[in-house]
Amino acid sequence: MADHNFALGEVVKTEYGTKGVVNCIAKHITGCDRIEIKPDASSEQMHSDGEFYYPAELNHFDDDQETQELPDCDIELGNIVKDTINEIDGIVTIIAFRRYNCPQICIDPRDKDGGFDDDA
Repeated sequence: MADHNFALGEVVKTEYGTKGVVNCIAKHITGCDRIEIKPDASSEQMHSDGEFYYPAELNHFDDDQETQELPDCDIELGNIVKDTINEIDGIVTIIAFRRYNCPQICIDPRDKDGGFDDDA
């Protein structure tokens, strides 16, 4: 898994010059974590959608700010889980932590034989 120390709500600057706030940290089973940056309030683009970057594309910008810890999540990448709403079971491939929200889990569903689809 990717090793980085970015926090939700942290102000960062991309290597492309974009300054913004970390809005989402998505941990991927492949280790290719992605971090969503939304333009901060001082930006002309403050109403634009966020964009996702790899941690290596980001730099810490302001250390004097209030950030949000990642919430606890009892589910881990690679766990086999069953969605309680539509009863699909599968392997956890992404856990996304968004500011002011509970973790969101993405699963790769099992096929009818209990295996996993290589193309999913």
